[in-house]
Amino acid sequence: MAYVVLARKYRPVRFDDFVGQQAIAVTLRNAIAAGRLHHAYLFCGPRGVGKTSMARVFAMALNCTKGTSTEPCGQCSACRAIQAGEDIDVLELDAASNRGIDEIRDIRANVPYAAARARYKIYYLDEAHMLTTEACNALLKTLEEPPPHVKFILSTTDPNRIPETIHSRCQRFDFRRISAVDIAGRLAQICRQEQIDAGDDVLLHIGRSARGSMRDALSFLDQLVAFCGTRITLAQVHEVFGAASEEELEALLDALRRHDAAEALRLSGQMLDAGKEVVDLFDQLAGYLRDLLVASHCGADSSLLERPADAAQRLVERSAGLPPEVLMYMIQVVTEARRRARGELDPRIVLEMTLVKLARLQDLRSLDELAAALEALEQRLAGAGHSPSRTRTESGAVPPRATPAIRTPADPAAPQPQEDVEVSRRRGSRSQPAPLPAAEADPPAGVAEESTALGTAAAHDEQDTWHAVLQQVQQRPGAFSISVALGQCTYLGRRGKTVHVATPAKAGMVAEVLAKPQTRRFLRECFAAVLGEEVEVVLETLAPIEAGGSATTAADHPLVRKALDVFGGRVIGE
Repeated sequence: MAYVVLARKYRPVRFDDFVGQQAIAVTLRNAIAAGRLHHAYLFCGPRGVGKTSMARVFAMALNCTKGTSTEPCGQCSACRAIQAGEDIDVLELDAASNRGIDEIRDIRANVPYAAARARYKIYYLDEAHMLTTEACNALLKTLEEPPPHVKFILSTTDPNRIPETIHSRCQRFDFRRISAVDIAGRLAQICRQEQIDAGDDVLLHIGRSARGSMRDALSFLDQLVAFCGTRITLAQVHEVFGAASEEELEALLDALRRHDAAEALRLSGQMLDAGKEVVDLFDQLAGYLRDLLVASHCGADSSLLERPADAAQRLVERSAGLPPEVLMYMIQVVTEARRRARGELDPRIVLEMTLVKLARLQDLRSLDELAAALEALEQRLAGAGHSPSRTRTESGAVPPRATPAIRTPADPAAPQPQEDVEVSRRRGSRSQPAPLPAAEADPPAGVAEESTALGTAAAHDEQDTWHAVLQQVQQRPGAFSISVALGQCTYLGRRGKTVHVATPAKAGMVAEVLAKPQTRRFLRECFAAVLGEEVEVVLETLAPIEAGGSATTAADHPLVRKALDVFGGRVIGE
């Protein structure tokens, strides 16, 4: 007799045989007992979790020769034929290869005829998401109102691709991934029947490697038996599947914690030379870091770890010296590197770069540390007699830096701050403030302070307006090119009923995009939404800097001015 693989030999033949799908089995069993049978069912879920097996057991329960029952006998000719997929009244169709409208027309033509020997004619369409749009449309009427003797069962691994019109005509059941613990328990039963000696650590490792698929787990067990015989050890599992052992992952993590990049590279080289794949190593490293993160928060007793008790306790101990922020950053780096490694000709380079990056975590600084360093710098500058860029109030708020009162050229004796001289020397004549009358050149102190406050508030209002307009543009559909063009422009402010926007001198495409009539109307709408009134948008062009002349420079850009204001800097050259 030909050998039957474990995945077929131990396929469920009763509702009680299913692992991890008890809710679905109970629902179908109760529907049979109550006589509340639907005409169409949709089984959704990942591969290897029991969709086809559940459809066969359900068909056996309906067509068993001993009568419709929640427990089919599994021994009659109908049950054996259904279990083998050979029954003439239970038609199993692969929708991936029978996906056209002609196949659906054949089904529609045969639906009116009664079953040959059973009570129900059952159509099972596997991978139903592969049906063409025309085939789905042709199936709709028959699927909604089939004859009483016809039942439809559709299964799919991608329910999002099933049209809503199909969804609405079916009862949907979602098959979940099977946990590693449940898989290991089922494998233990099979090993006892097959007289296979495999420890709990071996079975749990197989369950974790199967990623929720019972069929994959049974295939792994079959492969291990072919290599090891009836006695399987964890070392042999690592050898067969090219997986890194727990000790190797711990040694690699220890090297990263010591910031020893050379040792980390040496260990990774040993694992790759032993036949381990880069992507698989990334998977295992990410899974190990994830387990450390879970252990640090949930403890060794958490069912989320899916590990033996001693291994879970060791994870808790090893996570003690790693803050959660570091673990999350490492997981993010590893998962991103895994994605990049799949598309590289030499993924080993990606692995080595990632390990060196993780080994240099001590060079990174958190935002809190940078903020504290900036505050300490401000305090030192204040103590040295310099004007700090920002000071914190008692409430912790950071007030905006006050803008110094502007001295006009009407008073030649009035000294100008060196930073203002350097900035204004390189700004265009358009950006220079108009000189005040001589009588107002030196206003009283109170007036000057009020003017300074008003000027600062106006500057902030202008920038808030510009940022609000940019957000308006970004939020509106179909305005991507306009948003990109405005990002290269400089907002010059509002003058009465007009707002002025400057485009770069060497970016003709920006001016071309913004100069279109429909774009101008669009910008007027965005400004009106922010300002609450209609304004005209005037486009200007920044003149390039010429020798001996003056023009608008990078110092006029809002971000540059903001940086100068925050850090108390001055422009000394461009």
